[in-house]
Amino acid sequence: MRSIRYLRGTIIAPALARIAAVPGMAAFASEGAIDLVLGTGAVESGYRDIRQVPAGPAIGWWQMEPATHDDIWDRFLAHRPELRAAVQALLIPDLPRHDQLAANAYYGAVMARLVYWRSPLPVPPQGNVLAAAALWKQVYNTPQGAGTPAKYAEAWNTIIANRL
Repeated sequence: MRSIRYLRGTIIAPALARIAAVPGMAAFASEGAIDLVLGTGAVESGYRDIRQVPAGPAIGWWQMEPATHDDIWDRFLAHRPELRAAVQALLIPDLPRHDQLAANAYYGAVMARLVYWRSPLPVPPQGNVLAAAALWKQVYNTPQGAGTPAKYAEAWNTIIANRL
């Protein structure tokens, strides 16, 4: 990865914009959503690991578990053909979907955003790191997860702040 600015502007924002082009999905690529996905990768992997460390099922910079990935496809995208087609268009041919989470950053970013999109909770506006941290904990890490909003904020401040 070249830089956080490169990751945000060349991978995350364009990937989310592709999905935002689907009718009814314009908010998918809001500035707050782009930063939420950026912060999620920072807290989940530090943009270093594409497999859960020390060992676990999570895959990619956004550390998505296969069960979450499959639930998005089976219970959410299965009922939204236009959205499903737009996500499918991001796939690298002949590479299994779970492997895409590690090998295809555009796909990983979109799948991470879909976790939040399915939630009824609103995405905070750009710049509200504490609200983004709380949303990450509630929706992505879940109340049962080991992460904390403070961990998200620390990752944002260490990895992202002053690099945008």
